[in-house]
Amino acid sequence: MVLTEHLSDKAAALARLHDRTLRHPPTEDAGPTVVQTRRRRRPKSHFTAAEVTVIVEQYQAGRSMNDLARQHGVHRSSILHALRRTETPLRYRGLPPDRVAEAAALYRVGWSLARLGEKYGCTDMSVAHALRQRGEEIRPRRGRSY
Repeated sequence: MVLTEHLSDKAAALARLHDRTLRHPPTEDAGPTVVQTRRRRRPKSHFTAAEVTVIVEQYQAGRSMNDLARQHGVHRSSILHALRRTETPLRYRGLPPDRVAEAAALYRVGWSLARLGEKYGCTDMSVAHALRQRGEEIRPRRGRSY
C-alpha cells in the first residue's frame, strides 16, 4: 500500500489502516474471510394459548395492534400473526370500501380530504388513496403550486 499526501483528507484514515495491517498481518492459511450478515427478526410465533386469548379479547375490545405489540414487547407483525392464526376478523384501516362512492360524491361538491377523514374515521391520506384508486383527480392543496 502506498500512501500519498495529495489525498490529504484520506491520509490519516489510510495511515491508521496501514498501521492495523502491520500489527495483524494476514496469514496464508487463514482461508477465505467470512462475512456475517444480520439475521432477519422473525415474528414471535410462540405465544401461549392464554396470551393469544388475551390478545384476541383486547383487540376485539378496541385496542390497536401497535398498543398490543408494546404491551407484549413484540413487533406488530407478531400480533397480526396471532390474530390471523385464530381467524380473528381484522378491523379495516382506511376508508371503508362501501363508502368510497359516497366520499367521492362529497369530494366533488367541495368537501376537503380532512373533513372526509373525520367523517369516516380515517386520515385524509387514506381518503385520497381510496379516491385515486377509484380514478378521482385530487385537488392541489392550498398554498402548493403543483
